Amino acid sequence: MVGAKDWTEAWLSEGFATFLEDFVHQKAVTKLGHESNDVLMKMRAKIKLKSLKAETENVSKDLLELRPMKGEKLIDASDTQFVKNGLNPMAGLSQSHYLKGFFLLHHLKDTIGELPFLKLIQDYFNIYRGQLVDSTEFIHLYYKHYKANAPQSMDRTIADWLDSPRLPNTLEHLTVLQCEHHGLYRDVLD
Repeated sequence: MVGAKDWTEAWLSEGFATFLEDFVHQKAVTKLGHESNDVLMKMRAKIKLKSLKAETENVSKDLLELRPMKGEKLIDASDTQFVKNGLNPMAGLSQSHYLKGFFLLHHLKDTIGELPFLKLIQDYFNIYRGQLVDSTEFIHLYYKHYKANAPQSMDRTIADWLDSPRLPNTLEHLTVLQCEHHGLYRDVLD
């Protein structure tokens, strides 16, 4: 098991859980012989995107950052360490870490392909098993192995996906969101 050093980086558990839940669901449905599974998975992703966009309009911007502490430790005048958003009651209700983390993982998967990405996740869990990590350790591992495939620099990925409350421009182009041509999509989501 791998945990986050800083609980404000909840995407390290929740984003991975959301991503892997959909991945396992897709594989299970495929094994059961349902051919339209790809469309259903993409429709689920579209619903997640609608939820994430609603969050960006309705929660404070500081709750939309996947790495609000940006690796820094905050100490008050009495030498007590604290975290941003620690007393914000909305922090526990926000889905942004689940959803934005889910889409960050899809973004990285799209750049290297499904099998190499699954190998990366396996390596990540093997390397960091039993440890507490921060977001940059996963991103560094990705860039260590797949820098040539990356559409942008590591610093740009961290700035766009982890440190910004905005949704990255590349989000709408993810493979998992491409299903507008399907009639079921138009009937349900438009």
